[in-house]
Amino acid sequence: MDCEEIRRALGALADGEEARLGRPEVESHLSTCPDCSRAARAIEAERAYFGSLPRPAAPADLPARIRQRLMAPGARLVASLPFLRVVVAAASLLLAVTGGALLLTAGPAPAPPPALTAGRAVDRLMDAIVREGVPRIEVEVNR
Repeated sequence: MDCEEIRRALGALADGEEARLGRPEVESHLSTCPDCSRAARAIEAERAYFGSLPRPAAPADLPARIRQRLMAPGARLVASLPFLRVVVAAASLLLAVTGGALLLTAGPAPAPPPALTAGRAVDRLMDAIVREGVPRIEVEVNR
């Protein structure tokens, strides 16, 4: 384990989150590393400072003001994340079922026509001349 891992774990543990490294491992490292110990003390000092700051109270009429703005003409409600997940799941299912039905009922795709290369075009023309004779080509010239 290196100091960078320990410092990431320090931040997570200070915020009450789970860290990849457990508290015993972090404390063991702190007992042997003065740089990480200094970082841990700095994090604790920051937490103590911010914890000592006064917390402003929300205005008493805040819920009424929020309700009023939500109900105002032209107000848009943003769908919640769980609702969006349901909509996306339903759309995905519909797309999968429709696509599957189309694939099952469409049958095999027709084979593409063979590419007509210059050589094949000449061969076809020669076959037609042999079968039907030399075609008569009329050209009109406008003067």
